[in-house]
Amino acid sequence: MKYILTFFLTIFLLPPPTIADTIILKNGRQIQTDKIWEKDGIVRYNMYGVVVGHSREDVAKIIRSKQPKPVQFKNGFKFDIWHSGMTIPQMMAAAEKHDIPLHRAGLISANKRFDPKMCRPYAHTATKFEYKIQMLGRHAKVALAFTPVSKRLYSIMVSWSGSGISPKSEFRNQVEAMLIEKYGRPVKTENKIIFKTFDFKINPSSIVTMRPGGNYVQLLYLDKRLSRLAEDEETANVRNGFTGSDKGKF
Repeated sequence: MKYILTFFLTIFLLPPPTIADTIILKNGRQIQTDKIWEKDGIVRYNMYGVVVGHSREDVAKIIRSKQPKPVQFKNGFKFDIWHSGMTIPQMMAAAEKHDIPLHRAGLISANKRFDPKMCRPYAHTATKFEYKIQMLGRHAKVALAFTPVSKRLYSIMVSWSGSGISPKSEFRNQVEAMLIEKYGRPVKTENKIIFKTFDFKINPSSIVTMRPGGNYVQLLYLDKRLSRLAEDEETANVRNGFTGSDKGKF
């Protein structure tokens, strides 16, 4: 009972997700989208990255939602234009504004610019997105992870790999020096089997962990409160699965 109360209390305290605008056609059909505009007597909107339109005469009503301001959790983390707690629609809007080649994790993309077809169709189903970018003079991959139900950004993984990157390389030392300059000395170091991790405290609720390996350096930004929420939501999903039709197979 305590677990259930904590889980739903956490959900209740989260800001509401972005609500889409709605087009109601005269034939009764309702269309929800994140962007609506009118031009030359045509009501236009985005649908899975494609601009679609209807004659204004066929539209009975347009309902504009009150879009909430971007939410940044107090004591969350911030990396580049991203911050913990932002929603998937907010992330996609920011990616489009800054022309970032965002795509759903698992897709192969060679894009160097924003392509809505690589991300918008997955706005309601995916929880992991990524893109590649030049950073610190090297190719880097940025991966963003969202909580499975409430869809809030809770972690970002930044990875560099290739020759010239090792636990003792100048590049690795430069990354650590930048983190120390911003966050101070590591609050925790931990020896793993083949690598060592360094935790830097961003604030009471967020950390960034540096993990240098044989030919890579990774930074993991983590909002610990939202990370716990992600675990709770995933556990709830698993429990719901156990109560489904598959139970009779055992």
